[in-house]
Amino acid sequence: MIERDTPIRVVQCGIGAMGTEMLRLLTDDPGVTVVGAVDVDPEKVGQDVGAITGGGDVGIEVADDLESVLEATEPDAVCLATADAAAEAMVADLLTCLRAGADVVSSNGGFFYPYRTHPVLARKVDRVARKNDASVLCTGLNPGFALDTLVVALTAVSESIDAIEASRTVDFSPYGAGVLEPGGFGLAPDEWTRRRDAGDLAGHESFPAQIQMIADGIGLDLDAVVQREFDPVVADEHRPVASEYPDIEAGAVAGFEQTYAGLVDGDPVVTLTLAAVVDPAASGLEGGDRIAIRGVPDTTVTTEAPFEPGPTTWATVVNALPNVSNADPGLKTMLDLPLPSASLGDMRKFLDPDR
Repeated sequence: MIERDTPIRVVQCGIGAMGTEMLRLLTDDPGVTVVGAVDVDPEKVGQDVGAITGGGDVGIEVADDLESVLEATEPDAVCLATADAAAEAMVADLLTCLRAGADVVSSNGGFFYPYRTHPVLARKVDRVARKNDASVLCTGLNPGFALDTLVVALTAVSESIDAIEASRTVDFSPYGAGVLEPGGFGLAPDEWTRRRDAGDLAGHESFPAQIQMIADGIGLDLDAVVQREFDPVVADEHRPVASEYPDIEAGAVAGFEQTYAGLVDGDPVVTLTLAAVVDPAASGLEGGDRIAIRGVPDTTVTTEAPFEPGPTTWATVVNALPNVSNADPGLKTMLDLPLPSASLGDMRKFLDPDR
């Protein structure tokens, strides 16, 4: 591919923990020009982008009005990292970007496989994107790669498949209240169970979409997707939490194990499991990622340690920019785009100069 001459012009929308690191990656890439940054936090508004990322001033100040920034800067693309994972809460900003003609890569897991999970909303977003010659993708580590795209990629060596099992065991001790509180970390087991049964606890809500994506990716027709397990992991001892969230005391819930399965004729054919625990080793849980594909041939891939959720998520989003920029207009999923990869050195090497 002939290398594009001009850098891609990008606005970063959302500068929380995730968005700040995305902004850092963008400002460090000579093939990217950050032309704007947006956040609603009054303590960040007015600050230079460089002060946010820990670098030198770059002459771009954080603003709080996305539409005004888009109108003033006319970016090629927007990296969207707003805090709310609910698709409905994110789509307003998404549509604003698309109507400005900007491609969008979002870290929003709730809209990761939208044609299955939000079909009406997905069709609307797709229409707006096509009308404005823009492309949009929601992705990240999980969902977006570890328990879906990577699984599909590994089936490329399969002649036949009988069953797929993929799992992650992740230490949640670095996380704060935004992640731990909805999962019921620190509750008494009886209270955790009561809230689970009442539907008041949030586990990993993307499992059904991920299972359906895997099935679609390999041509498998599922009869149903069901939750098979959602149980607490109880600490036998005090376990510290690295954030401001209270430590986990002995006898309290230190995390959960959750499993979903895609069924064919009542049998689990695609099974995904997450163990999200503060200090999983203390519960006898070995950390890491594992994908097992049973068939011809049998294939098993494991990692010595799990993909680290933070760094791998912001890298996945930023690395997706070239594929989204090069794509035909419309709402995309990871199945629609070329093989994801790092975009090392200068993003212009990966951008189609005719787009």
